[in-house]
Amino acid sequence: DQLVLALGRHARLDPRDPYFYFRSSGASLYLMNHGAALSEARTAVQLNSNCAPAQVRMGQALTFGGFPGEAIAPLERGMRLSPYDSQLSVMLDTLALAHYQVGDYERAIARAHEAMHQTYATVSVLLAASLAQLGRFEEARAALPPAGWKAGSRQRPMAAPYANPAHLEHLRQGVRLAREGGAQAAENRVPSSG
Repeated sequence: DQLVLALGRHARLDPRDPYFYFRSSGASLYLMNHGAALSEARTAVQLNSNCAPAQVRMGQALTFGGFPGEAIAPLERGMRLSPYDSQLSVMLDTLALAHYQVGDYERAIARAHEAMHQTYATVSVLLAASLAQLGRFEEARAALPPAGWKAGSRQRPMAAPYANPAHLEHLRQGVRLAREGGAQAAENRVPSSG
């Protein structure tokens, strides 16, 4: 309630400030109000299309709101606008997640590696899930964080609320594949009738 009141006071001071809508969109996203998050992110971008955080928030709202294919362009624009941003690893993580959710696992792997490079990480949920989806199970197991591991943005892909439960399940499926390796894939494979 205090956050909503503070955001409301700020809007009355300057309703043309894209950073107000950027912040409000983030709050709405984590409060599971995906429609408001997307609307506020769009307003932030309309007010200043060169505001990198607004572009990235638009990408996050689209990714978690169920439109990962539409999220790629604003995320890439946000990174072009602020290539040395202190939040670059988060931007890359979200971009990797968007690629993962549309089934472009190769691009998801590339972006996850870039995000890891930014923070000197050696493990990544997104990298592990993407590798597993491509059947690269040994690499996937090596990239998988240990159970209960918490470290910055690597937990973000599963911590934020999803508007479409199938998207969260898609990510969980990749993580399960990474943990269980080829054994589960072999069990689920339909025998050929040849």
